[in-house]
Amino acid sequence: MAYHLGPGAQSNTITQGYCQEVEDKLLESIDWQSNGYDLFTISEMASSSSSGMFEPQSESNSLVISKIFWQENGGFEERFLEVGGGLANLD
Repeated sequence: MAYHLGPGAQSNTITQGYCQEVEDKLLESIDWQSNGYDLFTISEMASSSSSGMFEPQSESNSLVISKIFWQENGGFEERFLEVGGGLANLD
């Protein structure tokens, strides 16, 4: 399931004043380091997951690969350039 920190999809909320400072305050308002589930209280489900937990998902934010294999293969290709970062968030 994909989520955005904040009150909605960041592509929308940034036009309404959502920024790094607001996000930092949200993260400071909870003890997410002790209980990661608290992140759900300050996040919104992304549109790619809007059909719900038990419905097909259009994308996954999981990358399953051993750290050693990832490092041996150079990790993220830093020359990759795409608006929005493409799959760079998985790195």
